[in-house]
Amino acid sequence: MTGASRTPIDVTKITGPYPLLGLFLVVVEGMLLFWMARAEEGVERTIAGGLMALLLAAFLFAFLRMRKEIEPSAVEAPGLAAPVTPAKTDANISEVTAPHPDEMAGRDYVIARPPDDWVITKMTEREAIASNLGIADEAAIQAMLGDDQPEADVLSLRAPRFTEVIFMPGLTLIDGRKVPTALAIDVPVGLRVIPMNRAQPPYYVERNMEHNLQQNLAQIMRIPTVGLAELPKLSETGSRRRQISVVLKQRVENAVVDGQPGATIEIYIAMIAIEGDVRDHLLFMNYPAVPASIDSQLTEDVAVLQGLVDSFRSLKVIDPAGEQEALRELANRKLEEFKRQNGEKLFWTELVILGARLAGMDMDNASARLTAIRQLEPFELLAQDLGLTDDDDLNDLWKSMHEAEAGDATEFKDLINELIQGVLATDGDDADVTADDDSQPAATTKPSHRQAKPSTSKRKPKSS
Repeated sequence: MTGASRTPIDVTKITGPYPLLGLFLVVVEGMLLFWMARAEEGVERTIAGGLMALLLAAFLFAFLRMRKEIEPSAVEAPGLAAPVTPAKTDANISEVTAPHPDEMAGRDYVIARPPDDWVITKMTEREAIASNLGIADEAAIQAMLGDDQPEADVLSLRAPRFTEVIFMPGLTLIDGRKVPTALAIDVPVGLRVIPMNRAQPPYYVERNMEHNLQQNLAQIMRIPTVGLAELPKLSETGSRRRQISVVLKQRVENAVVDGQPGATIEIYIAMIAIEGDVRDHLLFMNYPAVPASIDSQLTEDVAVLQGLVDSFRSLKVIDPAGEQEALRELANRKLEEFKRQNGEKLFWTELVILGARLAGMDMDNASARLTAIRQLEPFELLAQDLGLTDDDDLNDLWKSMHEAEAGDATEFKDLINELIQGVLATDGDDADVTADDDSQPAATTKPSHRQAKPSTSKRKPKSS
């Protein structure tokens, strides 16, 4: 049996406005042409021909309007000789997989290759932060920033020279203030390309570009001597991608700059977040501004930096939905890994906080006891989710909670009071109230949390 002839047009290949407009024009013009061919009167043919001409003119107008190239919004940053315009066009997959010899490629972007004397490094996010702080010792990095994330996905491009700044306590002014610091700094000229997955640790909740930019900005703003030079600005790149730019500045006066005393230097950090099809990118620029009499090479290095930023192009992803689904699956796996590694600490951290909240409540009071039960019930589910089902002490606590719900609160009152006493007996100096590592939750952590764990040893006789 022969079926109806199939159209040669594959509608699944229509992925943009131009093919859609073309298909619409072909279909409608074909219908009007059929009408004009079948028309029996001249007036009817004139009307059909007029509609065909009018439709064609409207199509050409819409096509030219859509093809009109928009001017990219340049990012103006103090200390740069000219505005920068990253992502003027998109990169295709062949340019990413087989970049031109003059270019470098990341997983989803391309960028110009810097001069041969520039330092090119692939690093993790933790290594990038340590580099900003000038710390190279691995033990010191681990103590300050915690365990590393395995993916070395940050591309660092840096000029071979630094500008040395030595502060003179009591004489040097930082943003107009004599700040008590004597640590010398080496100011680089460099660019970091930092991919920003939308699902960020520790819980891998998907956030937008604005949120993740603010998160990176908050890390920099922890430095008390760095301030905003201007408010963040939202604009559009030449490839019609959203971008947000923000510039931070530090002005240092009466310091020793590259061996010259009494000098003034302005240190800039310019951040440009560029929205991608699947994940976003942060262009992180470091550069100083000093008189040419101090550093004549600096102008050339900064010009190279500007060219690198201008050359950045994001990959135009063919199947963004599929890529996003793959990233969600990766985020789910990382969340499960985080729970396996940190679940017990997370559980006892929150249980200690609950014990502190219940301190001072009279468990002989039925209303207070009901409050304790209501707040404790989710912890049984949390223990199951985190795989803490083999803990005898916790199982005794859940058993006593269910007995209390049924009317017998004797055991429950004893265990809750023991939990409260354990919290009160824990040395507060052991608490770590912040988490610098992104893989850890920002909550109070008790390294000695087992001190607060209710013990059943008083109630269970030892076997002889």
